Amino acid sequence: METSRRRRLYRLLLILLPVIAATATCASVFLYHPINMKVEPQKSPIRFAYGGNANQFDIGSGKTISVELIGYTQASITLHPTNGSTYYKDVLRVENTDSKAYNVYVVIVDPLAWNNDYNASLLVFYSDATRYLNFDANGRVTSVDGCACCVDLTGTRGDLSDSFLIDSGDTIDLDLYFYVPHNAAPPSDNNVNFLLVYTPSSEEPPS
Repeated sequence: METSRRRRLYRLLLILLPVIAATATCASVFLYHPINMKVEPQKSPIRFAYGGNANQFDIGSGKTISVELIGYTQASITLHPTNGSTYYKDVLRVENTDSKAYNVYVVIVDPLAWNNDYNASLLVFYSDATRYLNFDANGRVTSVDGCACCVDLTGTRGDLSDSFLIDSGDTIDLDLYFYVPHNAAPPSDNNVNFLLVYTPSSEEPPS
């Protein structure tokens, strides 16, 4: 009985030892294949430009529609909407200097934390488009015709807009619209950050 048990144990060890040895060998072997990559940074063919109303007079004494460009790929905008509807036309432009078209998306990074009584929207128009604003009885814009893309700036972090096309040599205008109820104070949270994302492909950008 004892001899038979020892034989079975011996056979089991004979089976397991090669497996253990192979596992130990694989765990300590590393294979290196070289890859050479060359990175050539270049100027972006898609760039911001000042809109026709950039740095012009805004509502209020001493206020301006402040637009600052940083290297033509970053923009900072300061606006001063008041009670009711305030519409800012052609504040910032986007130019495509490339020889091919790009699909463009807007991604909300930090939305405005405003409730539904307020509105804040980014409106995208092609340079030759006509704007048609539709109002309700309180003077609040309910829809905009002629807009290539309309983005709610009070949405959710990470929201991705529908895409729109900017063709080679084209320019698009960025408008801003705000609504503050007539009997309400301006909201305290007034900062919003968003990205314009450009791609020559038909794929959506990664979220």
